[in-house]
Amino acid sequence: MRIFLFSLIFLFLPELPSAQVPVHVEQILPTLSREPLVDTLLYLAKQYFNETPAKSFKYASDAMILSESINYTSGKWRSCVMIGDYNAHSGNYVTAMQYYLKARSISELSKEPHRDADITKKIGDCYLHTSELEKALNHYNEALKIYRQLDDAEGICQVLTQMGTYYGMACDFEKSRGYFNEALQIAQTIKDEKGISHILNNIGNCYRLNGEFDEALKYNHKAYETALKGNDKKMLATTLNNLAGIYLAKKDYAHAKEYAFEAEKIANEINYKYAQIKILDVLSVLYVELGNYGEANKYYKRLIQAQNEQQAANSAEHIANLQVLYDLAGKERQVEDLQNEARLSRLKSNIYAVLLIGISLILIGLGIMLYLRMRIAKKRSLLFEKEYNLEQQALEQEKSQHHLLAEQMEIARKNYEMDLEKLELKKQQADLLVRQMSLEKQQSDIQFAKMEMEKNTFEEELASKNRELVSTTMQMLQKTESFASLRTIAAELRKEHESTTVDKLFQTIDHTTRFEKDWNTFVLHFTKVHPGFFDALQQKYPELTEKDIKHCAYIRMRLSLKEVATLMNISVRGVQKARTKVHALMKLDENTSLYAHLQNF
Repeated sequence: MRIFLFSLIFLFLPELPSAQVPVHVEQILPTLSREPLVDTLLYLAKQYFNETPAKSFKYASDAMILSESINYTSGKWRSCVMIGDYNAHSGNYVTAMQYYLKARSISELSKEPHRDADITKKIGDCYLHTSELEKALNHYNEALKIYRQLDDAEGICQVLTQMGTYYGMACDFEKSRGYFNEALQIAQTIKDEKGISHILNNIGNCYRLNGEFDEALKYNHKAYETALKGNDKKMLATTLNNLAGIYLAKKDYAHAKEYAFEAEKIANEINYKYAQIKILDVLSVLYVELGNYGEANKYYKRLIQAQNEQQAANSAEHIANLQVLYDLAGKERQVEDLQNEARLSRLKSNIYAVLLIGISLILIGLGIMLYLRMRIAKKRSLLFEKEYNLEQQALEQEKSQHHLLAEQMEIARKNYEMDLEKLELKKQQADLLVRQMSLEKQQSDIQFAKMEMEKNTFEEELASKNRELVSTTMQMLQKTESFASLRTIAAELRKEHESTTVDKLFQTIDHTTRFEKDWNTFVLHFTKVHPGFFDALQQKYPELTEKDIKHCAYIRMRLSLKEVATLMNISVRGVQKARTKVHALMKLDENTSLYAHLQNF
């Protein structure tokens, strides 16, 4: 009998609903189980990363939601890394760092040092791109330590390359070349041709920025040959542009033009925006030095247009990223609502099951009692009259039991109705809360739109001021170079014809180059972009001379050593000595870069 009752209970129990996953995931891959589904989504995200980044981000987001709902550690880690890579690729390094930090906490919990090293290196890359150089260096050292413990040659090579880039940005070219050379040896050992061309190009840049153009040419030509061998078109465009810049610095305009046009052709072929901007910059300067100001102006306009388009694209990409993150949050709320509905449905089903079991037990009891009564009636038919009173008493007792059971069922029914009323009240409260949240969301959307308009206005003003500052600097550079050319011509005239007229011409040129009007115009535009810079600099470092302050302003604008030397009418070595003097006057630590200090001042 007991087995029979348990069979009835399990027969009438409802089937429990399963946990929900994003609806569009079920539509795409309905035949896979949970963990293989996460792995497949991440595979698709990786395949679409280069061609359709937004689609890749969508698959990675779905994989993150699903892996968190089933607590799939590997899926959560890879999803965070993929979303972080997407944001880093889009230039959103702060958002990328948040996902990398989340992935790092997962790898630390699972005690996987290789994953921890990869994430630490990626976080260092984010700090490097946001100019937080010291934090970047700390993360690179931490990742390098782990890679060395794991004897991971590829990881060691990547970190050493990034550390070389760090010291190059800090203008410590000797340390930069040291790290690059160590990374080059490892890359040659593991036969990483793409890494070799990248490192050779960076070493060439170190020599170029330090004014050692012959060494720079040697390394950049090697980088070009390696990239050509591996058919790495991005690196081909980069190395060709760098070669054009070196020949331009050496005044070899024919080779500079040849390499610049070839670089532009490859960059346009693969739509490499970053290289296109750099090449337009080189061509505009090239035609200025050739004296063809019409062509220079044409390339300069194209440069400004490309920079504006790139800035607009980055802004649009950032807004799209915010929208996708907002959709991701909506999907998480949708999953939570579906789980709440499943729990409510399970509760109702259990109540129905209990009621059904109770009714079944009553029917079974009645059937058993009727069966017993029939057997008793057959056996005791002869004693019916004697036992009639006892049967009447038994019937009365049964009626009272039925009455008591009916009352209990009525009480249970009323309690159930009260529970339903409470649930309805909670539902009304929830609806009211949803309406309040909707109103708050509308208000926040209005506030966000207002802030976005103010941000766009500010960015337009800042871009306009930047353009004015760049234009002023270009004019000063052109004027200084023109006076230098005039002085050279006057010197040749003095050799051929000694006369007071030539001496007066020298005096006029020298007097004009010392004129402060251009500097005052530069200060006016510079202060619009960097308000309070000069006042704060003079207040904190009163020992700085006017020439020292000029050096600081040019460093803040990220001008090259050659450009500063031209503007101040001194040699590149003189610019380096002046920077060493400013470093000493500011009493900076030996490990503190003057470049990094002024960028963050």
